[in-house]
Amino acid sequence: MRTLLALSTLPREGPSVRPRVLAYEPALAREGIRLVFRPFLTSRGFAGFYSTRAADRARKAARAALGYAVRAVVLARVSRADGVLVHREIVPRGNRIAFRALRAAGRGVAFDLDDATWLPPRAFVAPGDLSRRRMSRLKDPREVDALLAGADLVL
Repeated sequence: MRTLLALSTLPREGPSVRPRVLAYEPALAREGIRLVFRPFLTSRGFAGFYSTRAADRARKAARAALGYAVRAVVLARVSRADGVLVHREIVPRGNRIAFRALRAAGRGVAFDLDDATWLPPRAFVAPGDLSRRRMSRLKDPREVDALLAGADLVL
């Protein structure tokens, strides 16, 4: 059986993951392809991701650190898959580095772009909004250009 590794920053609870990735699992299985879904955030991590409480900052940072550690292991083992589907992004920040690691495995990569991830957060967050500065920190919208240019297939 062949394997398609699906990478997403969002877990199963992410609204776009279900129709854009998981909905294809039965059809892939009928074709002899096993879908292996590996999100960056766990379900628990996603549940508190949008919290703005100061008390949740350390928890969010710990969950993000765990996500990066797990993603590094997944990228190190990507050669075990026959192909890779990237839904939105590989990681929240640092996609160029992650993509180079992904391509080094020599597997075909499909990039699924379903959202305006290429827009910097400052383009859609109101001026003066506290989250505007936080969301923009270390975010490089040009990362999407690198993903688009390096993918074998773009959806």
